[in-house]
Amino acid sequence: MNKENFKHSFHLYTSLVSRHLKVLLTNAIRLFYTLLVPVVLLVVYFIFLRGLEVSTVENELLRIGVNTSDNQVIPLINTVIDSWMLSGVICLSSITISLQICSLLVEDKVNKVVRDFVSSPIDPNILYLSYFSFLFIVTFLLSIVVLLVCFICLGILGEFMFSFSMILILFLIVVLTNIFSSLTALFVSSLVKSEPVLASIAALVSTAAGFLIGAYMPLGLLPKGVQYFCAFIPWTYSCALLRYCFLSIPFEMVSNTLSDSTKITLPSGITPEKINQLLTDNFSYKINFFGIYLEPWHSAIITVGFIIIFIVLCKLTTKNLINLDKPNKKGKVK
Repeated sequence: MNKENFKHSFHLYTSLVSRHLKVLLTNAIRLFYTLLVPVVLLVVYFIFLRGLEVSTVENELLRIGVNTSDNQVIPLINTVIDSWMLSGVICLSSITISLQICSLLVEDKVNKVVRDFVSSPIDPNILYLSYFSFLFIVTFLLSIVVLLVCFICLGILGEFMFSFSMILILFLIVVLTNIFSSLTALFVSSLVKSEPVLASIAALVSTAAGFLIGAYMPLGLLPKGVQYFCAFIPWTYSCALLRYCFLSIPFEMVSNTLSDSTKITLPSGITPEKINQLLTDNFSYKINFFGIYLEPWHSAIITVGFIIIFIVLCKLTTKNLINLDKPNKKGKVK
């Protein structure tokens, strides 16, 4: 490809991405529902789920004889629970936002806009790349907004525990998560032929994912068979990476506090390691893969592997997009 062809292709690409963004911004209803999803998740957590999760841990601590009114331990327990849940909200928001936004592609197919694109001298790969870039840009920006809201919530609660290096790692993980979510949404939307079908798939995936990736309930509390099944869900590893960033420092502080006998006295026979194990088993970022607990770097490699797989799948469905909407020699749409 010479320089002129590259400049022309790049101009087409940026024009298409700009067009997709403008269409989204002019559709107030779609944009409203897209922004509403993460807001609802946060509201549901703080109104309904937070108290349930806190009481679950407190009851378990009471069962082994730990005084849950201790001013040293309970604030740290709350920090662990809030960090665990908010990291799940960020991952789940990435899934739901990308599926909501990809309705633009299906709408373009229904309205024969894609047919016009592929009938013109536009490289199908550029068209497909423009849709992916659009999905990633919107999903990433809204995920960053959700992340900042979560930071604000933790700051208000006095539970913000992030180092600068951990924030950088968290940023990279959000990028990986949104790349995968955008690829998944692009793949699904390229196979769907109507918006009601996509809406049904989005509702099903969003609901199921909340439980299968451990966003609503810790995977450690689920039966072993379910934990093994969840290990085959790609987003489980993205969620685990996010929780690694959110929980590393809180877990370290819990361990240090419990190990300091001057700050807290544990019941006879109860060691700091036992309580720490209780928390890490239920709220950990380690995935149980048939008895092997995967470290964060395992999750990172697996996430990259899933991204590569879906890049290939999206490449294969490029032809499906063209064949579905491109007019044949008689002028009829296939």
